[in-house]
Amino acid sequence: MCALEGLTPTGKASPEEFLAAAHGTCFAMALTQALMMAHRKPEIRTSLPFTKATHDTVLAFVGLLLVMTVRLGMAVPWTWGPIALAVAAFVALRLKVDVLWVVLLGAVAALVLVR
Repeated sequence: MCALEGLTPTGKASPEEFLAAAHGTCFAMALTQALMMAHRKPEIRTSLPFTKATHDTVLAFVGLLLVMTVRLGMAVPWTWGPIALAVAAFVALRLKVDVLWVVLLGAVAALVLVR
């Protein structure tokens, strides 16, 4: 229950919050098991319910990424430094530079810009 400690002023989750977290955890475990079984049994992989469930899960994840990208973009104080860093990272990724190098060099550049 550590994940639910900060949800309420008392640090304890209400029954509704607990059930919502338990439901989400059960769904995640069931989907993980289905994905593991799909590798062993092709009939699961090609079934319509499995295809719909994985498609919807991917769409939910992409939506979450989009929302977090917009929120992060709105929270950053956009001056010339972060804009140049974002453009440079985008260009590097378009030029097929390895993501590891883009992240490492971006972190070093961000540290230099902060100081």
